[in-house]
Amino acid sequence: MINLRHLQAFVFVAEEQHFSRAAERAFVSPATMSGRIKEFERALGYEVFHRTSRHVELTPKGATLLGFVRDSLALLDEGFSQQPAMSVRVISTPDVQPPAILSAIHHINDQPFNLGYGIDLGRALLEDRADLAVTWSSPSELGFDGALIGEPIATVDMFAVVAVDDELASLDRISASQLEDREAVLFGRSMSPGPFDTILAFLGRPVSSVGIMAVHSQAGMAAKMLDHPGSFTFGSTSIVAPNLKAIPLDPPQSTTYWALARPGDEALIERFLTYVAEY
Repeated sequence: MINLRHLQAFVFVAEEQHFSRAAERAFVSPATMSGRIKEFERALGYEVFHRTSRHVELTPKGATLLGFVRDSLALLDEGFSQQPAMSVRVISTPDVQPPAILSAIHHINDQPFNLGYGIDLGRALLEDRADLAVTWSSPSELGFDGALIGEPIATVDMFAVVAVDDELASLDRISASQLEDREAVLFGRSMSPGPFDTILAFLGRPVSSVGIMAVHSQAGMAAKMLDHPGSFTFGSTSIVAPNLKAIPLDPPQSTTYWALARPGDEALIERFLTYVAEY
């Protein structure tokens, strides 16, 4: 079944002629963008792009279709602009970074911006204290598979974060072996199971050997790192406090933002994703 994300993916790839650049526009990974195009082509029954290792171009059928899809998206945008703004209770993790997601949240939120983590966000949805949650983990990762629904919003790179005077701060990239025997300052798994599992897989060590110092807030994380020289943490942005430095991981690692809601609210998630795409 073709949905709005398939149409937007088709237009982005057609305009960029490059899957990675199109993925950046949509705040998803290249693999996700490629998957959406393959789903789109399967639903259509024909290819819309010729692909080589260095080039992407429209097929004749794809070129014909592009104009119709652009017109359809323009009509949808016009329809959305004539509708009253959504009035939705949104909750989110406090460290949402992509500007498009932040703008979409502020556009539809009808109450002060409530913050929380992981399981607490899921419980708020189940107890009808919120309508939509933006978090780092899928319903199944949070233990709410079947009780909540969710869609991935954006995929972002992860960084190792160390003190600016740490010997690792001069590196361009950090590997797991360079973090060996160091203590990690992390949120507990219940707060961010998706990133937590990605981090452990990257480090290649069991929880018992990582030396995790669990914290419950961004401020607590920064304070703990200052109190324990040589410790490190992970983040989803290169923008950190002045006394810290974020360094890309080797090999690169990523994590995904999810939009969660209660079953039956699929249209709410789809509408929110449309706002994200518009911003």
